[in-house]
Amino acid sequence: MPPLIVDVQCVWLEGDAALIAAARGVLGADEIARADRFVLPDLADTFALARGSLRVLLANRLGVGARDVTFEYGEKGKPALANPRGTTLRFNVSHSGALLVCALVEGEDVGIDVEQHRPLRDRDRLAQRFFSAEECADLAAWPEADRTRVFFECWSRKEAFIKAVGGGLSIPLDSFRVSLASSTTSALLACRPEDGPAEAWTIHPFDAAAGYSGALAIKAAPVRVDVHHTTAKALLSTCAPG
Repeated sequence: MPPLIVDVQCVWLEGDAALIAAARGVLGADEIARADRFVLPDLADTFALARGSLRVLLANRLGVGARDVTFEYGEKGKPALANPRGTTLRFNVSHSGALLVCALVEGEDVGIDVEQHRPLRDRDRLAQRFFSAEECADLAAWPEADRTRVFFECWSRKEAFIKAVGGGLSIPLDSFRVSLASSTTSALLACRPEDGPAEAWTIHPFDAAAGYSGALAIKAAPVRVDVHHTTAKALLSTCAPG
């Protein structure tokens, strides 16, 4: 069986006032209202760049204008295409720091997560609260110098999985187990009976950027993950504001 191809786009969300205006120009009224609710202007600008970039990525796959992409939302808030234009295109997005990641695939629900590495004074307490006992033991086996990176690798894999399942925070993070190995394409080791069997899933870590951990999850195998890096400027430069 040929592998299912998942396209992962890593997008740097940096831009000047003209680029932010171009991003806002392709947003829907509800998205502009969401951007305007941010208290900090930097957060509003990042949201506009992220949402505008997502619209361009989807529009390029659908063969429509970025303004013509429409969304619907599941019970737990997971976004999907309201009008896939006769395709079976599915997507999922995540952003952390200045980086947006988007997974695009035909016919299968997918989850993706990215986490910027940052100091965590309560790292071990968070692991004890949210990770399984086996994951906590695996984390403790790493040298201290590596544990923050491995913590975020574990977190991104777990977030990607619950996003793929579509249950959001209703799925306890300690109800399934992922591998903490630095490089693996079969990172799901155990899961709830209603989500299994674990071997039917692929959790694939990917190289998002230096200082970031990324992972995607999909209930399919084999899977080929194609990772591409671009910028909001490259995606939005052809979009006129207004």
